Amino acid sequence: MDFESCYYNNFKLIFLSVFILISSCASDSTNFNEIFGNIPKENGYKVVKNFFIKDNIFTMKCDLSGNQLVLKFSKKENKWKRSKYISKGCTFNFAELN
Repeated sequence: MDFESCYYNNFKLIFLSVFILISSCASDSTNFNEIFGNIPKENGYKVVKNFFIKDNIFTMKCDLSGNQLVLKFSKKENKWKRSKYISKGCTFNFAELN
């Protein structure tokens, strides 16, 4: 058995172990509203993505014109704030929003 095949087999095992560990620690997205409260409703906008950065939760919303709205939830203040608005910031198939 040569060194390269041994290295490759160990790499696959380590990668698989790390993947299983990370996926088992992922939060349950079905309880998002229970944990962080209801996301404020914006007329004409649909939630596209939720993501976490440090102690803040962000939700990205898009409308049919391609405008992007980002809302931020602060755990310290326990409320949602309007963080950013980007005109024509959404680049995807708008038919999916209907």
